[in-house]
Amino acid sequence: MKINPLARVVRETTAPFEFTNDAGEVETADIRVRYFSRTVKEEKDRKSKLEAMDDNELYWMSEQLMDAGLCELPDLIDPKSKKPYKITVDVLDNFSAKNLRNIKKAIDDDITPKAQPVT
Repeated sequence: MKINPLARVVRETTAPFEFTNDAGEVETADIRVRYFSRTVKEEKDRKSKLEAMDDNELYWMSEQLMDAGLCELPDLIDPKSKKPYKITVDVLDNFSAKNLRNIKKAIDDDITPKAQPVT
């Protein structure tokens, strides 16, 4: 077996996503969230970035998701291209903050799962 230790690993989890349906009602559905596993270098860079930030500087949720390795939201389809949205800060800036927080929480929970009670 040949293993490439530098190949990016894509992980998948789900997050609740709030949207307005065709009838104008607010609904919530679980969407798939794909993200890259972070490397040690990425963790170090992220820590350095946070330490270098001024206390008054905002770290926008869209930027946090890019730093968290978000790579695809396959259930969210761009009506123009009929394909999943390309993940960029500009695209994420147009999603609700609540939905972005849910996506970030899903990634964080997947990376560091909560301990399960012993049965």
